[in-house]
Amino acid sequence: MDCIFNKQIPESTENIVIVRPSSKTFITGLASSYDETYQKILKNRVSLEEWSSALAKINEVLFFYWPCFMCMSFGYCFSPCTLGLSFCFPGMKINEAKQKVLQEINLINKSFSKKGMKLKLVQKCSTSWIEVELKEIIGLDIDNS
Repeated sequence: MDCIFNKQIPESTENIVIVRPSSKTFITGLASSYDETYQKILKNRVSLEEWSSALAKINEVLFFYWPCFMCMSFGYCFSPCTLGLSFCFPGMKINEAKQKVLQEINLINKSFSKKGMKLKLVQKCSTSWIEVELKEIIGLDIDNS
């Protein structure tokens, strides 16, 4: 189903870099990890090491707070019998993971704001992505090639 919902994810533009999910998503749309690929448009803003470190921190938080396999299996397997109530526990863990990721993104934004970058988690119908807004910085030459 992810392939259907991931069609909603927009493409990157000159001013917005889209970081796509690199794993399965929960029914709320939050993914358990995001793609760490370094995109060329970022080269005048942030180094490969800084970018990899930032995305690794986000993915590490998700890994740490993501519900275990048994919890997720219970939620999905018993959802027809419980009319969806079996998703309550994994849903609480996913919500906690989302809150921790938002905290991590705020920390990353503090250091990236000097570079004219702002990360934002976007959740839509059963999918999500991270948007990196590139703001113009006076005196910074951005190569769009």
